Amino acid sequence: AERRSRQRLGEIQAKLRDAQDDLKRRAGDARREQTQRRAAFRAEASHIKEACLQSAACADMRLAACESEAAEAIHGEEEDLEALRHEQQGRLGHHREVAEEATEEVHRAAAAALAAER
Repeated sequence: AERRSRQRLGEIQAKLRDAQDDLKRRAGDARREQTQRRAAFRAEASHIKEACLQSAACADMRLAACESEAAEAIHGEEEDLEALRHEQQGRLGHHREVAEEATEEVHRAAAAALAAER
C-alpha cells in the first residue's frame, strides 16, 4: 500500500510538473504574442503618424502655394489699379487743359464783346 501510495504520489508529482511546465510554456507564448502585438501596434501607430505628417506637409505646401498665388494676384491688382490711376490722372489733366482753354476762350470772347460795346 505504501508502495502504491508512493507510486501514486510520483504520478501526481509528474502531472504537477507537466502542468507547471505547460503553464510556463503558455505564459512564455503569451508574453511573446503580447510583445508581437505591441510591436505591430507601434509600427501601425508610426505609419499613421508618418501619414499624418506627410498630409500636414502637403497641406502646408498647398497653403504656401495659395498664399503665393494670392500675393501675386494682389500685386497684379495693385499694378492694374496704379495703371488705372495714372490713366485717370492723365484724363483729368486733359480735361483740365480743355477746361482752361475753354475758360480762356470765354474770357477772350467776353473781352471782345466788351471791346465791341465800346
